[in-house]
Amino acid sequence: MSQQIAATQFSRLSTLKNALVVGFLLSVLLSLAKPFSIPLPFVPVPISLQGSLITLFIAILPGSISMTAIGCFIVQGLMGLPVFGSGAMGPAAFFGPTGGYIIGWFIAAMAMHQLQTRTGAFSQSLANLSLAQIFTRMAFATLIVYAFGALWLSQFVGGLLNALRLGVLPFILGDVIKAAALTAAVRGLRPLSRKS
Repeated sequence: MSQQIAATQFSRLSTLKNALVVGFLLSVLLSLAKPFSIPLPFVPVPISLQGSLITLFIAILPGSISMTAIGCFIVQGLMGLPVFGSGAMGPAAFFGPTGGYIIGWFIAAMAMHQLQTRTGAFSQSLANLSLAQIFTRMAFATLIVYAFGALWLSQFVGGLLNALRLGVLPFILGDVIKAAALTAAVRGLRPLSRKS
């Protein structure tokens, strides 16, 4: 019995270690995506590849890994590293107009993780996911990010309607296109996941 408990604990520690290592590496990848951000003069939120990569991670990775990656990425920004596409650094990034989107990333990862663990409906591995399922998951995560982002942004732009007009509507088409492109790109990873 004690050997079985020890084996279980070792397995959990190994899984945690793997999640931390992979999560950190993915957080570095998110940081490297910062140059692919385009500030828009008429809205306080930039067009960014980071957000789409984050929703892709949420869609195709186990919840523990996506939460670790996003958490590490957020901590890097909180420490003052210039990782966010908005250009904000340190605690100011969380209290500025785009702070809700940053928090929304982690909330979306938590929500997907809960669906994976409680219902099993979202627990398929990448090898078993259809492209439609990946796209739908990305859309689900994006809606959560939109919701938190718009609610927080509303404090800076005079209400929720203005927040939707400035922080959501201008980005829907671009996010759909980026999600479709990233979903198609994942096609090349699926044979690799089947071999692993």
